[in-house]
Amino acid sequence: YGAPVGRKYIQRLGIIRAVDEFSQLYGLRALRLHQLSGNRTGQYAMILTANYRLIIEPTTEGSILILGVEDYHGD
Repeated sequence: YGAPVGRKYIQRLGIIRAVDEFSQLYGLRALRLHQLSGNRTGQYAMILTANYRLIIEPTTEGSILILGVEDYHGD
């Protein structure tokens, strides 16, 4: 994915580790956290760069599962 995406990925992991509850991520506007829909209901995306998003899913245990990095404008 390259250095810019890698830097943002590491930064986002630090933010995720720093919050006590998933809902606290909504207070961080720069993440642009948003819920996905359709067959991805229950999953969320946050911005890494202009085209790349970090896809996550909160678990019932209160942790966050990292599902991957995706090109928002990809095929």
